[in-house]
Amino acid sequence: MLLIPNYENITIRKNKESDVKLQRNLSMDESVIAFGRYKRIMDTPIPKRNEELDLYLAHIIETANIWPDCFYEYQTIFSAKCTVLLIQHNIKIDWSKGDSDLRNMVCAGSKINTCRKCHSTTHSTVMCSVLQGNAHVGNEMDKFVNIKTFRAHSEKIHNTHAEISDTYSEQPGIVRES
Repeated sequence: MLLIPNYENITIRKNKESDVKLQRNLSMDESVIAFGRYKRIMDTPIPKRNEELDLYLAHIIETANIWPDCFYEYQTIFSAKCTVLLIQHNIKIDWSKGDSDLRNMVCAGSKINTCRKCHSTTHSTVMCSVLQGNAHVGNEMDKFVNIKTFRAHSEKIHNTHAEISDTYSEQPGIVRES
């Protein structure tokens, strides 16, 4: 059946259309795993595309961090666009650059992930430098307390040493240096 030209098995087509797993959007984790498999397959015949695909994956992860609800739609439309341009017009698209116009069009109006402290899209609230700045002040205070404790401890050791020296200096034959 597969060797007959223009033969299409209708039951296979129906299964693809009715399979729920093939109709849903992938999560970021699933997308990274799938793209990793694709990249390993592509690296064998075309090893020079390795860096291009790494940069594309970074672009997709950045998109997912900012627009978590539409990164997969952007990824599938972008790859379909690249495929059509290659097949129909023999134009190779550099995947590392992505398509900012397409991304803006696909992601327009969707919810954006932002930091709750500084409202930046470049990091999550947990990784916010505003929070780390406050923690940094605490660390400086801890250092100050530790230095103060160290100095008090050093003086105690120094005083203990002087007391020991005083004790030994009272013994005959031991001279205390001043």
